[in-house]
Amino acid sequence: MVNGKRLQVFVSSTYLDLIEERQIAVQGILAAGHIPAGMELFTAGDRSQWEVIKQWIDQSDVYLLILGGRYGSIEPTTGKSYIHLEYEYALEKSIPVFSCVIRNADKRAMEKGDIQTYLERNNTDKYNEFKKLVTSKMVTFWENHSDIERSIILTLKEFEKRDNIIGWVRGNKVEEGYLNQIEALKKELNNNKLEYQKQIQEKDNIITQLQQQIPKKNPKIEEIELKSEKGIDYTKLRDFLAEGKWREANQETANVMLQAANRVSERWLRIEDIDNFPCEDLSTVDQLWVHYSQGKFGFSVQKKIYVDDLGGTKEHNEEIWQQFCDRVGWTKTIVNKTNITYKLLDSTPLGHLPYCGRVLGNIDTYFMSDLGVSNVGSFLFDRVTICSEYLTKTNSLPSPHSNLTPKEKAEKLRKVIARLSKESANLPDEALYRDTVYDQ
Repeated sequence: MVNGKRLQVFVSSTYLDLIEERQIAVQGILAAGHIPAGMELFTAGDRSQWEVIKQWIDQSDVYLLILGGRYGSIEPTTGKSYIHLEYEYALEKSIPVFSCVIRNADKRAMEKGDIQTYLERNNTDKYNEFKKLVTSKMVTFWENHSDIERSIILTLKEFEKRDNIIGWVRGNKVEEGYLNQIEALKKELNNNKLEYQKQIQEKDNIITQLQQQIPKKNPKIEEIELKSEKGIDYTKLRDFLAEGKWREANQETANVMLQAANRVSERWLRIEDIDNFPCEDLSTVDQLWVHYSQGKFGFSVQKKIYVDDLGGTKEHNEEIWQQFCDRVGWTKTIVNKTNITYKLLDSTPLGHLPYCGRVLGNIDTYFMSDLGVSNVGSFLFDRVTICSEYLTKTNSLPSPHSNLTPKEKAEKLRKVIARLSKESANLPDEALYRDTVYDQ
């Protein structure tokens, strides 16, 4: 407890019948070393004053009611007297309340010779109800001024001892014991902080040891051969993927594929561009994505979901496409253009990247066509299937075209793939796409 703590005491009473008693209350509060508030600062019945009264009650430490034989002026809205409202407001705000209630109001009125001033005649039921509420709480009874003053001094002495009543104190009167408690708490807090840091360090050491025991899943960069039938440089794509820069890698994928298809200036691929996309380049891009995502991303991963798991074919099926979009986390993106996740997390859907559709922000469209992204997806995964079959066969045999130029090899490759594709006879005529331009 702080020595010299002063309590602000709000005094509430009716006015004309308790003028002397209010003055005695002020003297008692001052004699106890505390601060009176309220009193003649307010005029009963003034609605604007009610807001000020509530503010003073809020700022007080204790609420004191002196109750005589009158109920007091009525507040029109509630039909209750102002002392009744003040009392209930103090209870609502959990402010400590005590009351000095007259023991015999009738006797006092007779002694004063003025029943009209000292006894309630208009609202006796409300007065009795209010008195019943007051006497159910902390209360003392008075017959004379000495009773009021003594009651106030003794009650405030008890309130001083309560730590939950803050009160007022001079800055130079703060008890030394409080300072010692503060220092002890600071020391305890510092010790807890050091212990917590020690525990964190121990956990970090354990995590580091466990991480060192985990085999490296990513082979070295040099293990992926950057092959290209078109002489495309995949170094930047490889570096982005190796560094886990998935957003940059997604855009670089667009760049290199547009280069391989000779569609850089147009910034989008047609169906025929996908049907004739160089297999070696498609394989290089896919291997890089699969390799550095530890098997989570890549065209072949997407193709497995679309073709192997869902039964999708080159012929577009909207239901299967929507199921695929749900699996790889593209559904919201296509509708709202907001949900591409450029992070390799456990929660990131399998096959989420690379995103073969309209990329957000200032990144260009690259897998769109006059048929829309869903149709392009089915053609792309068909191309992945064809190239995978072709490369599997050609890699198992000596190449009969080792002396051909890159251009001749590419032409030879296109002819072979056309023969391998079982659906090539069903493809739309090339003229169908030639005159169609995608409006960016």
